[in-house]
Amino acid sequence: MKRLKRDPGKFDVLSLFASLSREEGFVLDEKGTQQFLSNISASLQRSKNNPMLLHGLRAEDLFKFVAASLGKCSFIKQEDVGEPIACSENIQPPDYHL
Repeated sequence: MKRLKRDPGKFDVLSLFASLSREEGFVLDEKGTQQFLSNISASLQRSKNNPMLLHGLRAEDLFKFVAASLGKCSFIKQEDVGEPIACSENIQPPDYHL
């Protein structure tokens, strides 16, 4: 299996901005950009100082490589990113779709 190319700097950043703007009220202008960058900087600082989060993300990332190495998957995609919309709050998106 090979990792498919994508451009997270193009799509994920705008998606994150849109998600945070719904919570924080950012507008896509110079002030909103600075608020967004400040928010992201603080969040990154908190995240890198959270060993449980870092360990959990590493373990989750290893899962896809284990699944790929088993040779039975034709496609693997992380599913628990992005904003889901569901008919019930009791639905938990899976980490990956194999």
